[in-house]
Amino acid sequence: LASIMMGTAVANLKGLNNPSLSAAAMYRSYLKEVRAKAIARTAAYMVVPNSSDGLTASFSDRCSDSFVSFVGDPKLDFQLPSGASFLNTSWTICITSRGLASNTVTVTILGNDGDSKQVELMLGGATREL
Repeated sequence: LASIMMGTAVANLKGLNNPSLSAAAMYRSYLKEVRAKAIARTAAYMVVPNSSDGLTASFSDRCSDSFVSFVGDPKLDFQLPSGASFLNTSWTICITSRGLASNTVTVTILGNDGDSKQVELMLGGATREL
């Protein structure tokens, strides 16, 4: 009986150490935080990768403003947990003051264990894991 319980516990703990799964959940939470900030501040927020595992956010009046007119918000800098990285860093997200995304973006997050997760930000501002 003890060995069965121990085997079940070990199997459950292994799921906690999944870099891509943890990173995908953190990234989705981050997007929700940026969306909430855009709505609360009535400003457009642009999110861009600054490295293979980090993001930076900046704000302006509208998504259509030139990138130069956006002001950085260091409180919304984001770092993926160790062992996870973005597959591609050539994307940009802009969330309007109404919480709507300017385009649908699907981001792939890789884990150092070979696993990957895709997170999609939809036009309405909602996120989902594919």
